[in-house]
Amino acid sequence: FTPEDAQTLSLLADQVGLAIENARLFEDSTKALSELQLLMGQSTRDVWKKLPGQQKLLGYRYNAMGASPLKEAVKLPATGNGGAIGKQIEAGSFVVPIELRGEVIGKLVVQSPTGGEWNPDQQDLIRAVAERVALSAENARLFEETTQRAERERLVSEITGKIRSQNDPNAMIETAVTELRNALGASRVEIVPQTTAEPGMKDLEV
Repeated sequence: FTPEDAQTLSLLADQVGLAIENARLFEDSTKALSELQLLMGQSTRDVWKKLPGQQKLLGYRYNAMGASPLKEAVKLPATGNGGAIGKQIEAGSFVVPIELRGEVIGKLVVQSPTGGEWNPDQQDLIRAVAERVALSAENARLFEETTQRAERERLVSEITGKIRSQNDPNAMIETAVTELRNALGASRVEIVPQTTAEPGMKDLEV
């Protein structure tokens, strides 16, 4: 091989190596994305499974009298392989899954007042509303979660400020347990040292 051939082969080898590395990185990224999607799906399922119990809410029903919370669980047939496409169930009823990030978090059921079937345009409208319900419900959940976190941070900051306003160690501990009990509505709060207390320190119980 001439020096020019050797240089060309070297460049080609570098390009092949770079292509192989890029392919490996792409495969790793694809795998990581797939794992992240699975984790997000699992997280979505877990959050929305817990929410009804936390809110003590089974759902809502809207009729001519207005909207009202469901008092008992409603058993609905599966939407089948159609997924978000929806399914005509009993006469005049159309059910569409409410999906969020590929996970079903609920179902939207619409009953015809005449008992007749909904036409394709009406079914499309029901599906579109189900999509908006999913997004609105998630936004509301995230807002509530953010509000709760902000309130928690405010309480922590307030309690910390009261603790730091004390100079005596015992007073600091007493302030901590008192404020924590008040914030949580706990019947009892204890601070138990891991090792033998230093002189002047004592176990406090409120």
